[in-house]
Amino acid sequence: TGDFVEVMTSSSSHGPSRDWLNIVKTSEAKAKIRAWLKKEQRESEIWRQFAERLEVSLGVNGYIPISRVDDYLFPGRYFYDTDYHLTNEGAELRTRQLLYDLRGIL
Repeated sequence: TGDFVEVMTSSSSHGPSRDWLNIVKTSEAKAKIRAWLKKEQRESEIWRQFAERLEVSLGVNGYIPISRVDDYLFPGRYFYDTDYHLTNEGAELRTRQLLYDLRGIL
């Protein structure tokens, strides 16, 4: 009733954590956090399965991966408006990761 709240955000944050469920008071807020966490868990599982299948497929065809797939999965803040268009910072991060991986095998 007339209280003011300051909402602080961070560009490095990827969303709410399970701890937030102990902080928020309304059931609506808790439901939204639970839904977000469930969605993140589903997406994480999909990527994990994809990475496993890719590594098996590469091995069957005689290719040896130089790194794990998830080493090249970057948070959304490194992309512009699509999942395929890295920002300059994202491109630099990807390039550094690739150079690091190549140094390990050369």
